[in-house]
Amino acid sequence: ASFCPSELPPTPPPQAKRKMDPTDMMEAKMKKALDRVNQVLEVTRAHPQLCGKVDHVHRDLYSAVEASSQALVASQVIALSALGLTPEPLRQLIDWSKTSTVTLRFVAEERTSFLREESHDEEDPTKRVTEGGVFGTVTSTIVRKITEYFWKFSFTYRIEAFRGVGREPSDFLEIRSRSGDMELVSRSKTCPTGAEIKAPAATFTHDVSWLLRHLVAADGPFLPSFTIDRSDEACRTPRRNPQILAAHDAAAELCGWTSNVEAYIERDLSTKYDLGRARERPKVQSKPDLDLVFEPIFPVLYPEPQDRSTTSPAAPGGFPVLVTEEQLGNEAPAEEAADASGALVPGTAQQQPSLALTAGDMNLFLDEQQRGLAKVNEQLQAAYATIPTGAPCSIHEAQLCMVLQHLQRLCTRYMESVQYVEDLLRKQLIAAIGKEVTPVEFAEYVKFHNSKLFAPEYRPRPFCYAVRRSPSHSPEGTLSILEKLTSDMPQPMDTVVAAGVGDQPMQFPISAAVNVTFRGDCFVHASMQHSFTGSQTRSLSLVAKARQFSSMIVMVGRIGSATTFEPKYAAIVQNQDELTIPLKLSTIPTSKEFKDAISSLSPEQQSFAKAFRSMQLASTLFGILVIQIKPQLERVLCVPENSLTKEIQLT
Repeated sequence: ASFCPSELPPTPPPQAKRKMDPTDMMEAKMKKALDRVNQVLEVTRAHPQLCGKVDHVHRDLYSAVEASSQALVASQVIALSALGLTPEPLRQLIDWSKTSTVTLRFVAEERTSFLREESHDEEDPTKRVTEGGVFGTVTSTIVRKITEYFWKFSFTYRIEAFRGVGREPSDFLEIRSRSGDMELVSRSKTCPTGAEIKAPAATFTHDVSWLLRHLVAADGPFLPSFTIDRSDEACRTPRRNPQILAAHDAAAELCGWTSNVEAYIERDLSTKYDLGRARERPKVQSKPDLDLVFEPIFPVLYPEPQDRSTTSPAAPGGFPVLVTEEQLGNEAPAEEAADASGALVPGTAQQQPSLALTAGDMNLFLDEQQRGLAKVNEQLQAAYATIPTGAPCSIHEAQLCMVLQHLQRLCTRYMESVQYVEDLLRKQLIAAIGKEVTPVEFAEYVKFHNSKLFAPEYRPRPFCYAVRRSPSHSPEGTLSILEKLTSDMPQPMDTVVAAGVGDQPMQFPISAAVNVTFRGDCFVHASMQHSFTGSQTRSLSLVAKARQFSSMIVMVGRIGSATTFEPKYAAIVQNQDELTIPLKLSTIPTSKEFKDAISSLSPEQQSFAKAFRSMQLASTLFGILVIQIKPQLERVLCVPENSLTKEIQLT
């Protein structure tokens, strides 16, 4: 079939790429993991789902984050056991953590020494053929003399834990150690590894005190213990509280430590294997997929309450770590309920069962994690069977890198899980409001809130005033402070106003010998400023406008005392002039912040800081003085009052 150009369908306009919601991204990423959960659990009961897919109350989100934190502690212990940490040394580390910090350290050393020099002839594969001449066709080859230098490369590395700063040998505890050597070949007498001795070749440390302090070393298995103190004033959300912030920081630091160690093993130490003889270097078979190892950390809830009366025992033959309902702490106090007046009364709502993961299911997940680690270890044994055990990329390095990668995945999964809950709360709040609140909309809310909170005479009012001689006179102009939040038109800033403050005359100097005394209406303004993190700061400007045939003097400065005005700038605004002065605000520390900052200073430094702060406080009271010119000229010219006022008769 053929089409005329006019018959072709119109090209649809390109669609803008839709920005994916963080919760949607997490749900898509967790789909495969939840399919694995369904395989682990029984099919005769409800399976957990992501928090966003389940009807829940706010308390359930705290329980979900606490369960994820418990799983983080337990799964990290299981991963560390794969590195070589056994129960008895772990008990020792837990005892150390009660009084001191405990640090995990990786240390590696490399040594390269010259062995011998060997020479042999090597025939060039290229041949030269010469035809003709007395002897007919002549074929010649090139033989090169190759000199090779042999080196002995030896390496050692260890993972150890030490208490405090490690003053005594008894403060150290070795978790894993490894040494090996191989023969390197080079064609120059320069050391192929760069330096004959690297001691240390690498060293990385990580503070594991947080992990150890959330483990209970009972007589039987180890019990992870983690709860969020919801009564703490610093507790804002399931993600924004001191306990989760500390857990998040510990996970991020452990992720960085494992990444550094893995980078040294794979990119530095293992590459020495390529410097050996090619015919003596067997290749590694296909590596197993790390996705086989289960990661038991999920931001999930059950669609309905589950039976929590039973706890699955620890895996037989596995590392003795067990999650219990007592350590989970799912029996939280009752939620707030509204009384007859509508006010919330804490602890009056009917207690509802928690929807968070049960201890039994968490133990099944931990069992699956250990089974996955064992399965991957078996596959690694088969893949590295032909690699010499003394080589720097043997089964030992493969097992170490596998565990390090698994620890990175655990930490990343945990940080994503707690952030998912925070993003879910944000998404729900936006859905409840109907839109995402911007700084402009929040300013509108503050105005609405102030209208409910303050009595009419105390409510904030826009800073916009008409400059006039008396109520019976027409305005000479206007004076206002405008604020601009976005690209919209500037609006007058709302301030709390106290009018008629003080009736005593004030003065300002115009020279070293002359002071001008003035009196009139006095207003004191106060304003509460707010800003969003990452948003553009608001801009303020002082705007003075004069009407036609009108004039006034606008002076800007500060209030030096109850009777002194100290002008810094002044301008005459007349005959439809518009004067705009940008106002740049600066923030000084609060009294508490100032007190905390000077607490460690010397008495002399504190005295200077206090004197300087008193000067700052004295200069922070911004003042504006408006002087009308016509009344003053009438007095100077000795003409009757209102003689210079332009009157317009309406017809």
